Amino acid sequence: MTSNEIMISGASPCSGSIQISGAKNATLPLMAACLLTDKQVVLENVPKISDIDKMKTQLESYGVKVIERGSRRVLQATSVKTEFSPTSSDDSNTRGSFLVLGPLLARLKAAKVRHPGGCQISKGGRPVNYHIEALREMGATLESDRKCIKLKANLGLHGTKIDSKMSVGTTENVIMAACLADGQTVITNAAVEPEIIDLIKMLNAMGMNGNIGVNEHENKIVINGRSGTLLNGCTHTVIPDRIEAGTWAIAAAITGGSLLLKMNSDIGQRIMVPTLEMLKKAGVDVEWKRNGLQVQRLGQIKPVSITTGPFPKFPTDLLPQWVTFMTKANGSSRLKDTIYDNRFSHVPHLETMGASFTKLSDTEYQVDGNANLRGNRVEATDLRAGVALILAGLAAEGTTVVRQFQHVLRGYEDIKEKLGCWGVQFQNLPQTRQGFHGGNRRQVRQEGPVQHDRKRR
Repeated sequence: MTSNEIMISGASPCSGSIQISGAKNATLPLMAACLLTDKQVVLENVPKISDIDKMKTQLESYGVKVIERGSRRVLQATSVKTEFSPTSSDDSNTRGSFLVLGPLLARLKAAKVRHPGGCQISKGGRPVNYHIEALREMGATLESDRKCIKLKANLGLHGTKIDSKMSVGTTENVIMAACLADGQTVITNAAVEPEIIDLIKMLNAMGMNGNIGVNEHENKIVINGRSGTLLNGCTHTVIPDRIEAGTWAIAAAITGGSLLLKMNSDIGQRIMVPTLEMLKKAGVDVEWKRNGLQVQRLGQIKPVSITTGPFPKFPTDLLPQWVTFMTKANGSSRLKDTIYDNRFSHVPHLETMGASFTKLSDTEYQVDGNANLRGNRVEATDLRAGVALILAGLAAEGTTVVRQFQHVLRGYEDIKEKLGCWGVQFQNLPQTRQGFHGGNRRQVRQEGPVQHDRKRR
């Protein structure tokens, strides 16, 4: 059986309750931070997704022992005989796996990391030069080849002033490296996403308490290093995934459901502010309960224009989902991404389903709204584009087939089970012959949009 192609049909309004998983974008740097200690680190509320599996393999290739415990995924990591270079030839790394560069370099004075993977949401790939330049300013020298990046710091890293250019990954790598550096590191133009604040919380529990200062209003982070002294172990609970929560909130709104997003309400109210502000403008009622967030649409969907940006602005990882949402709005909206230049890769697929757009630039589109979405065969080009197409399938008439569904498994835990609660029928669809995937011919013919796609062949 394959998960590369999935059919969605028979959806009802997204109602009831759903458990929000631990944040992917928080877990990856937390796992990398295990390299800063030779003691045991226990991470709770870790999502069961393929990106975490790959990061686990990455850590093991550097000599970290990682054990999973319990049905609610708990990772227990111990880093003793750490290697500066990966010992396995597995190159299925993720974007998050590049986060081992800073802590490895700080601990071992050398680090060799493969070029990062991840979604291609920037044309020409997602550059890592900000990471490298920051670590060079801290005393590292660069050696690079076609497959790997190698940094050395024979005299150790030293504190300095770093402009992180609002890069989340650069900020995370520098924070971790600075913990073991000599002297004070000041990060200006620092990203202050909730996932970074969660990383700092864990580092404080590992012995940095009082030595990391954060000014979120000035985007400034100050770290007083421990001059090579390793950190302690700890137990830490990963924050809820604000992107997953935002995705399911949009699912409830676009289908006319009433959904409780189960999560820690105190944390949720801090991390979901920009998303909830936009949902309210779109006519969605959101109310914090003791055990999570209740979401329900009131009347028609109102058009809301959005420009993404670093936290506390609207997150780029929710823009594709918002594009789908706005196709059903009662009017037009303008959506712009300031982080990546390929966030709208799913737009042509939405057009085949009946949506209408005007391209203003590579990073800005007008969504016309009032679309009568019809199921069709579409393709997930990346993680967020893939789940945006699933949202379109939930709101569309007929059957939707999403190709390259494995992208979605990188970031959404138990997605089939969660959608199944709303009557969504998933079928793995191996190709049986040219232009025909699974099921029976009579059933596919009755599902109008998929039938039309077959006729064009």
